[in-house]
Amino acid sequence: MLEHQKILIIEDDFMIREVISTMLECEEFEVIEAEEGYDGITLAKQCLPDLILCDIMMPNLSGYDVLKRLGETEQTAAIPFIFISAKSQKNDVRLGMELGADDYISKPFTRDELVTAVKTRLKKQAERQHYYDGKISQIEEKMHELEQKLNQLIYADSELMFTPTQGWQGRFEQVVMTADKIITMTGEITEAIEREEFQLHYQPQVDIRTGEIIGLEALLRWQHHQRGMISPVEFIPIAEAKGLIVPLGEWVLKTVCQNAKKWQNMGYSFRRVAANISAQQLQQPNFGSKLLEILMDTGLSPQYLELELTESMVVQNIEQATNVFQQLKNMGVQIGIDDFGTGYSSLSYLNNFDFDTLKIDRSFVHNLDKQPKKQAMVQLMISLGHTLSLKVLAEGVETEAELSILKELHCDEFQGYLFSRPLPASEIEVLLQEHQKL
Repeated sequence: MLEHQKILIIEDDFMIREVISTMLECEEFEVIEAEEGYDGITLAKQCLPDLILCDIMMPNLSGYDVLKRLGETEQTAAIPFIFISAKSQKNDVRLGMELGADDYISKPFTRDELVTAVKTRLKKQAERQHYYDGKISQIEEKMHELEQKLNQLIYADSELMFTPTQGWQGRFEQVVMTADKIITMTGEITEAIEREEFQLHYQPQVDIRTGEIIGLEALLRWQHHQRGMISPVEFIPIAEAKGLIVPLGEWVLKTVCQNAKKWQNMGYSFRRVAANISAQQLQQPNFGSKLLEILMDTGLSPQYLELELTESMVVQNIEQATNVFQQLKNMGVQIGIDDFGTGYSSLSYLNNFDFDTLKIDRSFVHNLDKQPKKQAMVQLMISLGHTLSLKVLAEGVETEAELSILKELHCDEFQGYLFSRPLPASEIEVLLQEHQKL
Protein backbone atom coordinates (compact mmCIF):
# COMPACT_ATOMS: atom_id res chain seq x y z
CA MET A 1 0.00 0.00 0.00
CA LEU A 2 1.35 3.41 -1.02
CA GLU A 3 -1.33 5.48 0.74
CA HIS A 4 -0.52 7.32 3.97
CA GLN A 5 3.22 7.14 3.35
CA LYS A 6 5.15 10.25 4.33
CA ILE A 7 6.60 12.54 1.68
CA LEU A 8 8.96 15.37 2.64
CA ILE A 9 8.94 18.39 0.31
CA ILE A 10 11.94 20.75 0.51
CA GLU A 11 11.15 23.77 -1.68
CA ASP A 12 11.78 27.47 -1.08
CA ASP A 13 8.99 28.66 -3.44
CA PHE A 14 5.76 28.75 -1.42
CA MET A 15 3.42 28.43 -4.40
CA ILE A 16 5.24 25.45 -5.92
CA ARG A 17 5.42 23.77 -2.50
CA GLU A 18 1.65 24.18 -2.02
CA VAL A 19 0.89 22.80 -5.48
CA ILE A 20 3.03 19.70 -4.91
CA SER A 21 1.55 19.20 -1.45
CA THR A 22 -2.03 19.39 -2.78
CA MET A 23 -1.28 16.91 -5.59
CA LEU A 24 0.18 14.38 -3.17
CA GLU A 25 -2.51 14.79 -0.52
CA CYS A 26 -5.11 14.01 -3.18
CA GLU A 27 -3.30 10.67 -3.54
CA GLU A 28 -3.63 10.20 0.23
CA PHE A 29 0.04 10.72 1.00
CA GLU A 30 1.01 12.37 4.26
CA VAL A 31 2.97 15.52 3.38
CA ILE A 32 5.65 17.31 5.40
CA GLU A 33 7.01 20.65 4.20
CA ALA A 34 10.29 22.52 4.63
CA GLU A 35 11.05 25.87 2.97
CA GLU A 36 14.85 25.59 3.02
CA GLY A 37 17.64 23.00 3.15
CA TYR A 38 18.64 23.08 6.82
CA ASP A 39 15.01 22.70 7.98
CA GLY A 40 14.59 19.89 5.48
CA ILE A 41 17.56 17.96 6.91
CA THR A 42 16.23 18.39 10.45
CA LEU A 43 12.75 17.16 9.47
CA ALA A 44 14.21 14.22 7.55
CA LYS A 45 16.11 13.06 10.63
CA GLN A 46 13.14 13.59 12.94
CA CYS A 47 10.35 12.10 10.80
CA LEU A 48 12.25 9.64 8.56
CA PRO A 49 9.92 10.11 5.55
CA ASP A 50 9.37 7.40 2.96
CA LEU A 51 10.52 9.74 0.15
CA ILE A 52 12.01 13.21 -0.24
CA LEU A 53 11.24 15.71 -3.03
CA CYS A 54 13.83 18.49 -3.09
CA ASP A 55 14.49 21.59 -5.15
CA ILE A 56 18.08 22.22 -6.28
CA MET A 57 18.37 26.00 -6.33
CA MET A 58 17.60 27.21 -2.78
CA PRO A 59 19.08 29.92 -0.52
CA ASN A 60 21.49 28.95 2.26
CA LEU A 61 21.84 25.30 1.19
CA SER A 62 21.40 23.81 -2.28
CA GLY A 63 19.58 20.56 -2.97
CA TYR A 64 22.92 18.94 -3.83
CA ASP A 65 24.25 19.81 -0.37
CA VAL A 66 21.06 18.52 1.27
CA LEU A 67 21.52 15.15 -0.48
CA LYS A 68 25.19 14.99 0.54
CA ARG A 69 24.42 15.65 4.21
CA LEU A 70 21.56 13.17 4.34
CA GLY A 71 23.92 10.57 2.86
CA GLU A 72 26.28 11.02 5.81
CA THR A 73 23.71 9.65 8.28
CA GLU A 74 22.83 5.96 8.21
CA GLN A 75 19.12 6.49 8.96
CA THR A 76 18.56 9.02 6.17
CA ALA A 77 21.00 7.76 3.54
CA ALA A 78 18.59 5.09 2.29
CA ILE A 79 15.54 7.37 1.91
CA PRO A 80 14.52 7.66 -1.80
CA PHE A 81 15.42 11.14 -3.04
CA ILE A 82 13.96 12.94 -6.10
CA PHE A 83 15.21 16.29 -7.37
CA ILE A 84 12.67 18.84 -8.66
CA SER A 85 14.25 21.67 -10.60
CA ALA A 86 14.15 23.93 -13.62
CA LYS A 87 17.80 22.92 -14.14
CA SER A 88 17.31 20.21 -16.74
CA GLN A 89 20.63 20.13 -18.54
CA LYS A 90 22.25 16.70 -18.85
CA ASN A 91 25.14 17.80 -16.66
CA ASP A 92 22.72 18.82 -13.91
CA VAL A 93 20.89 15.48 -14.10
CA ARG A 94 24.17 13.54 -14.14
CA LEU A 95 25.49 15.44 -11.12
CA GLY A 96 22.33 14.70 -9.17
CA MET A 97 22.50 11.00 -10.00
CA GLU A 98 26.18 10.80 -9.14
CA LEU A 99 25.38 12.23 -5.70
CA GLY A 100 22.84 9.44 -5.14
CA ALA A 101 19.50 10.84 -6.31
CA ASP A 102 16.92 8.25 -7.39
CA ASP A 103 15.08 10.38 -9.96
CA TYR A 104 14.85 13.85 -11.49
CA ILE A 105 11.66 15.83 -12.32
CA SER A 106 11.96 18.97 -14.42
CA LYS A 107 9.85 22.05 -13.87
CA PRO A 108 7.23 22.59 -15.08
CA PHE A 109 5.65 19.12 -14.59
CA THR A 110 2.15 17.70 -14.71
CA ARG A 111 0.31 16.01 -11.87
CA ASP A 112 0.66 12.63 -13.62
CA GLU A 113 4.43 13.11 -14.00
CA LEU A 114 4.83 13.91 -10.30
CA VAL A 115 2.54 11.17 -8.98
CA THR A 116 3.98 8.53 -11.35
CA ALA A 117 7.55 9.36 -10.31
CA VAL A 118 6.68 9.22 -6.63
CA LYS A 119 4.68 6.00 -6.81
CA THR A 120 7.24 4.29 -9.04
CA ARG A 121 10.05 5.12 -6.66
CA LEU A 122 8.06 4.03 -3.60
CA LYS A 123 7.11 0.78 -5.32
CA LYS A 124 10.75 0.04 -6.11
CA GLN A 125 11.68 0.86 -2.54
CA ALA A 126 9.02 -1.54 -1.26
CA GLU A 127 10.24 -4.28 -3.59
CA ARG A 128 13.79 -3.68 -2.44
CA GLN A 129 12.72 -3.82 1.19
CA HIS A 130 10.81 -7.05 0.53
CA TYR A 131 13.90 -8.50 -1.12
CA TYR A 132 16.12 -7.60 1.82
CA ASP A 133 13.55 -8.87 4.32
CA GLY A 134 13.62 -12.18 2.49
CA LYS A 135 17.41 -12.25 2.57
CA ILE A 136 17.40 -11.51 6.30
CA SER A 137 14.97 -14.37 6.86
CA GLN A 138 17.24 -16.69 4.89
CA ILE A 139 20.22 -15.58 6.92
CA GLU A 140 18.35 -16.17 10.18
CA GLU A 141 17.36 -19.66 9.05
CA LYS A 142 20.95 -20.37 8.04
CA MET A 143 22.19 -19.10 11.38
CA HIS A 144 19.88 -21.53 13.15
CA GLU A 145 21.34 -24.36 11.08
CA LEU A 146 24.92 -23.25 11.72
CA GLU A 147 24.49 -22.52 15.42
CA GLN A 148 25.56 -25.94 16.61
CA LYS A 149 28.39 -26.12 14.08
CA LEU A 150 29.68 -22.74 15.23
CA ASN A 151 29.63 -23.89 18.82
CA GLN A 152 31.47 -27.08 17.96
CA LEU A 153 34.12 -25.17 16.00
CA ILE A 154 34.71 -22.77 18.87
CA TYR A 155 34.88 -25.59 21.40
CA ALA A 156 37.24 -27.61 19.21
CA ASP A 157 39.51 -24.66 18.48
CA SER A 158 39.80 -23.10 21.90
CA GLU A 159 38.34 -25.62 24.33
CA LEU A 160 36.64 -22.61 25.92
CA MET A 161 33.02 -22.50 27.08
CA PHE A 162 30.70 -19.51 26.82
CA THR A 163 27.43 -18.73 28.58
CA PRO A 164 24.36 -19.71 26.51
CA THR A 165 21.92 -16.91 25.70
CA GLN A 166 18.40 -16.79 24.28
CA GLY A 167 18.10 -16.76 20.48
CA TRP A 168 20.68 -17.10 17.77
CA GLN A 169 21.56 -13.40 17.90
CA GLY A 170 22.71 -13.63 21.50
CA ARG A 171 24.52 -16.89 20.95
CA PHE A 172 26.26 -15.51 17.88
CA GLU A 173 27.41 -12.52 19.93
CA GLN A 174 28.88 -14.94 22.48
CA VAL A 175 30.66 -16.84 19.71
CA VAL A 176 32.09 -13.59 18.35
CA MET A 177 33.18 -12.56 21.85
CA THR A 178 34.89 -15.90 22.33
CA ALA A 179 36.54 -15.69 18.91
CA ASP A 180 37.69 -12.14 19.67
CA LYS A 181 39.18 -13.35 22.94
CA ILE A 182 41.04 -16.10 21.12
CA ILE A 183 42.45 -13.64 18.59
CA THR A 184 43.43 -11.11 21.27
CA MET A 185 45.04 -13.63 23.59
CA THR A 186 46.85 -15.36 20.70
CA GLY A 187 48.65 -12.10 19.98
CA GLU A 188 49.29 -11.47 23.67
CA ILE A 189 50.81 -14.94 24.15
CA THR A 190 53.18 -14.33 21.26
CA GLU A 191 54.19 -10.96 22.73
CA ALA A 192 54.52 -12.50 26.21
CA ILE A 193 57.03 -15.03 24.91
CA GLU A 194 59.08 -12.18 23.44
CA ARG A 195 58.75 -10.10 26.64
CA GLU A 196 59.72 -13.10 28.79
CA GLU A 197 56.56 -12.71 30.87
CA PHE A 198 56.19 -16.45 31.38
CA GLN A 199 57.75 -17.97 34.46
CA LEU A 200 57.91 -21.32 36.20
CA HIS A 201 56.78 -22.09 39.72
CA TYR A 202 57.84 -25.34 41.35
CA GLN A 203 55.85 -27.51 43.76
CA PRO A 204 57.81 -29.99 45.92
CA GLN A 205 57.13 -33.71 45.66
CA VAL A 206 57.70 -35.41 49.00
CA ASP A 207 58.53 -38.94 50.19
CA ILE A 208 55.45 -39.89 52.22
CA ARG A 209 57.47 -41.87 54.79
CA THR A 210 60.52 -39.67 55.37
CA GLY A 211 59.19 -36.18 54.50
CA GLU A 212 62.19 -35.67 52.21
CA ILE A 213 61.82 -33.54 49.07
CA ILE A 214 62.52 -36.05 46.30
CA GLY A 215 61.24 -34.05 43.32
CA LEU A 216 59.78 -30.83 41.94
CA GLU A 217 56.99 -30.28 39.45
CA ALA A 218 57.37 -27.27 37.17
CA LEU A 219 54.13 -25.31 36.65
CA LEU A 220 53.79 -22.60 34.03
CA ARG A 221 52.63 -19.12 35.07
CA TRP A 222 52.01 -15.91 33.09
CA GLN A 223 52.77 -12.57 34.74
CA HIS A 224 51.01 -10.22 32.32
CA HIS A 225 52.52 -6.72 32.20
CA GLN A 226 49.08 -5.10 32.63
CA ARG A 227 46.66 -7.70 33.99
CA GLY A 228 48.93 -9.41 36.47
CA MET A 229 48.94 -13.18 36.95
CA ILE A 230 46.85 -15.07 34.38
CA SER A 231 45.71 -18.61 35.15
CA PRO A 232 46.98 -21.44 32.92
CA VAL A 233 43.35 -22.55 32.60
CA GLU A 234 42.78 -19.36 30.62
CA PHE A 235 45.75 -19.35 28.27
CA ILE A 236 46.90 -22.97 27.85
CA PRO A 237 43.86 -24.08 25.76
CA ILE A 238 44.37 -21.14 23.39
CA ALA A 239 48.11 -21.78 23.15
CA GLU A 240 47.35 -25.41 22.28
CA ALA A 241 44.64 -24.48 19.76
CA LYS A 242 46.89 -21.99 17.96
CA GLY A 243 50.10 -24.05 17.97
CA LEU A 244 51.86 -21.69 20.39
CA ILE A 245 52.24 -24.47 22.94
CA VAL A 246 55.17 -25.88 20.95
CA PRO A 247 57.56 -22.89 21.35
CA LEU A 248 56.17 -22.30 24.85
CA GLY A 249 56.76 -25.95 25.78
CA GLU A 250 60.30 -25.83 24.42
CA TRP A 251 61.01 -22.80 26.62
CA VAL A 252 59.63 -24.71 29.62
CA LEU A 253 61.92 -27.69 28.99
CA LYS A 254 64.99 -25.47 28.57
CA THR A 255 64.22 -23.53 31.75
CA VAL A 256 63.47 -26.67 33.78
CA CYS A 257 66.73 -28.30 32.75
CA GLN A 258 68.75 -25.13 33.36
CA ASN A 259 67.31 -24.68 36.86
CA ALA A 260 67.65 -28.36 37.75
CA LYS A 261 71.33 -28.34 36.77
CA LYS A 262 71.87 -25.08 38.66
CA TRP A 263 70.36 -26.54 41.86
CA GLN A 264 72.42 -29.68 41.52
CA ASN A 265 75.55 -27.53 41.25
CA MET A 266 74.43 -25.74 44.42
CA GLY A 267 74.45 -29.09 46.22
CA TYR A 268 70.72 -29.72 46.48
CA SER A 269 69.74 -33.36 46.02
CA PHE A 270 66.50 -34.58 44.42
CA ARG A 271 65.53 -37.48 42.20
CA ARG A 272 63.79 -35.55 39.45
CA VAL A 273 62.24 -32.33 38.16
CA ALA A 274 58.97 -32.94 36.32
CA ALA A 275 57.53 -30.99 33.39
CA ASN A 276 54.18 -31.40 31.66
CA ILE A 277 54.26 -32.15 27.93
CA SER A 278 51.46 -31.34 25.48
CA ALA A 279 50.17 -33.65 22.78
CA GLN A 280 51.36 -31.20 20.11
CA GLN A 281 54.92 -31.37 21.41
CA LEU A 282 54.90 -35.16 21.24
CA GLN A 283 53.59 -34.98 17.67
CA GLN A 284 56.59 -32.96 16.52
CA PRO A 285 58.82 -35.28 14.46
CA ASN A 286 61.95 -33.73 15.97
CA PHE A 287 60.77 -33.78 19.59
CA GLY A 288 63.33 -36.40 20.66
CA SER A 289 66.27 -34.66 19.01
CA LYS A 290 65.18 -31.27 20.43
CA LEU A 291 65.01 -32.71 23.93
CA LEU A 292 68.41 -34.37 23.57
CA GLU A 293 69.85 -31.04 22.40
CA ILE A 294 68.40 -29.27 25.46
CA LEU A 295 69.84 -31.88 27.81
CA MET A 296 73.28 -31.62 26.21
CA ASP A 297 73.24 -27.80 26.23
CA THR A 298 72.24 -27.58 29.90
CA GLY A 299 74.37 -30.51 31.06
CA LEU A 300 71.50 -32.15 32.97
CA SER A 301 71.61 -35.95 33.12
CA PRO A 302 68.43 -37.38 31.53
CA GLN A 303 67.50 -39.47 34.61
CA TYR A 304 66.79 -36.26 36.56
CA LEU A 305 64.11 -35.13 34.10
CA GLU A 306 60.58 -36.54 34.21
CA LEU A 307 58.06 -35.80 31.49
CA GLU A 308 54.42 -35.97 32.59
CA LEU A 309 51.80 -37.15 30.11
CA THR A 310 48.04 -37.49 30.53
CA GLU A 311 46.14 -40.71 29.89
CA SER A 312 44.29 -39.25 26.89
CA MET A 313 47.55 -38.22 25.19
CA VAL A 314 48.86 -41.77 25.39
CA VAL A 315 45.71 -43.57 24.32
CA GLN A 316 44.73 -41.27 21.44
CA ASN A 317 47.71 -42.35 19.34
CA ILE A 318 49.20 -45.58 20.65
CA GLU A 319 51.59 -46.10 17.73
CA GLN A 320 53.09 -42.63 17.90
CA ALA A 321 53.26 -42.72 21.69
CA THR A 322 55.12 -46.04 21.51
CA ASN A 323 57.78 -44.58 19.23
CA VAL A 324 58.25 -41.48 21.37
CA PHE A 325 58.39 -43.56 24.56
CA GLN A 326 61.13 -45.70 23.10
CA GLN A 327 63.19 -42.62 22.23
CA LEU A 328 62.75 -41.13 25.69
CA LYS A 329 63.57 -44.35 27.52
CA ASN A 330 66.67 -44.83 25.37
CA MET A 331 67.81 -41.41 26.55
CA GLY A 332 67.14 -42.36 30.17
CA VAL A 333 64.37 -39.78 30.75
CA GLN A 334 61.72 -40.67 33.34
CA ILE A 335 58.03 -40.70 32.33
CA GLY A 336 55.03 -40.09 34.59
CA ILE A 337 51.34 -40.66 33.88
CA ASP A 338 49.48 -37.55 35.11
CA ASP A 339 45.89 -37.13 36.37
CA PHE A 340 45.45 -40.88 36.63
CA GLY A 341 41.86 -42.04 37.05
CA THR A 342 40.24 -39.20 35.09
CA GLY A 343 40.81 -40.60 31.61
CA TYR A 344 40.21 -44.00 30.06
CA SER A 345 38.60 -46.99 31.73
CA SER A 346 40.79 -49.44 29.85
CA LEU A 347 44.06 -49.77 31.74
CA SER A 348 45.82 -52.11 29.31
CA TYR A 349 47.96 -49.22 28.07
CA LEU A 350 49.74 -49.13 31.46
CA ASN A 351 51.27 -52.50 30.76
CA ASN A 352 52.35 -51.48 27.26
CA PHE A 353 54.40 -48.44 28.27
CA ASP A 354 57.40 -48.18 30.54
CA PHE A 355 56.18 -45.53 33.00
CA ASP A 356 58.12 -44.60 36.13
CA THR A 357 55.50 -42.71 38.16
CA LEU A 358 51.72 -42.91 38.45
CA LYS A 359 50.10 -39.68 39.72
CA ILE A 360 46.67 -39.99 41.35
CA ASP A 361 44.50 -37.03 40.41
CA ARG A 362 43.62 -34.53 43.14
CA SER A 363 39.90 -35.20 42.67
CA PHE A 364 40.40 -38.62 44.32
CA VAL A 365 42.46 -37.15 47.17
CA HIS A 366 40.13 -34.33 48.20
CA ASN A 367 38.25 -35.32 51.40
CA LEU A 368 39.75 -38.80 51.12
CA ASP A 369 39.42 -39.32 54.89
CA LYS A 370 35.67 -38.70 54.75
CA GLN A 371 34.73 -40.88 51.78
CA PRO A 372 35.27 -44.67 52.09
CA LYS A 373 34.49 -45.24 48.39
CA LYS A 374 37.32 -42.90 47.40
CA GLN A 375 39.64 -44.77 49.76
CA ALA A 376 38.78 -48.07 48.07
CA MET A 377 39.44 -46.56 44.62
CA VAL A 378 42.75 -45.00 45.68
CA GLN A 379 43.81 -48.28 47.27
CA LEU A 380 43.17 -50.08 43.97
CA MET A 381 45.20 -47.43 42.08
CA ILE A 382 48.12 -47.76 44.48
CA SER A 383 48.03 -51.57 44.28
CA LEU A 384 47.90 -51.40 40.48
CA GLY A 385 50.87 -49.05 40.39
CA HIS A 386 52.95 -51.20 42.72
CA THR A 387 52.07 -54.33 40.74
CA LEU A 388 53.54 -52.62 37.67
CA SER A 389 56.62 -51.50 39.67
CA LEU A 390 55.62 -47.82 39.52
CA LYS A 391 56.10 -45.15 42.16
CA VAL A 392 52.67 -43.76 43.12
CA LEU A 393 52.28 -40.04 43.88
CA ALA A 394 49.11 -38.40 45.19
CA GLU A 395 48.37 -34.86 44.01
CA GLY A 396 46.50 -32.10 45.84
CA VAL A 397 47.08 -33.20 49.44
CA GLU A 398 45.78 -30.39 51.64
CA THR A 399 45.11 -31.88 55.09
CA GLU A 400 46.87 -34.09 57.62
CA ALA A 401 43.87 -36.41 57.55
CA GLU A 402 44.25 -36.98 53.81
CA LEU A 403 47.96 -37.61 54.24
CA SER A 404 47.31 -40.07 57.07
CA ILE A 405 45.00 -42.18 54.89
CA LEU A 406 47.54 -42.15 52.05
CA LYS A 407 50.20 -43.45 54.45
CA GLU A 408 47.87 -46.26 55.55
CA LEU A 409 47.28 -47.16 51.89
CA HIS A 410 51.07 -47.28 51.30
CA CYS A 411 51.22 -44.43 48.79
CA ASP A 412 54.86 -43.55 48.01
CA GLU A 413 54.87 -39.79 47.44
CA PHE A 414 52.64 -36.73 47.63
CA GLN A 415 52.48 -33.07 46.71
CA GLY A 416 50.04 -30.34 47.68
CA TYR A 417 49.41 -27.26 49.77
CA LEU A 418 49.82 -29.24 52.99
CA PHE A 419 53.56 -29.21 52.35
CA SER A 420 53.96 -26.20 50.05
CA ARG A 421 52.20 -24.21 47.38
CA PRO A 422 54.00 -23.84 44.03
CA LEU A 423 56.88 -21.37 44.50
CA PRO A 424 58.96 -19.18 42.17
CA ALA A 425 62.48 -20.44 41.50
CA SER A 426 64.05 -18.03 44.01
CA GLU A 427 61.75 -19.23 46.82
CA ILE A 428 62.12 -22.91 45.98
CA GLU A 429 65.88 -22.49 46.37
CA VAL A 430 65.35 -21.25 49.93
CA LEU A 431 63.07 -24.22 50.67
CA LEU A 432 65.62 -26.68 49.23
CA GLN A 433 68.36 -25.10 51.32
CA GLU A 434 66.31 -25.37 54.51
CA HIS A 435 65.55 -29.04 53.93
CA GLN A 436 69.13 -29.78 52.95
CA LYS A 437 70.15 -28.79 56.50
CA LEU A 438 67.66 -31.17 58.15
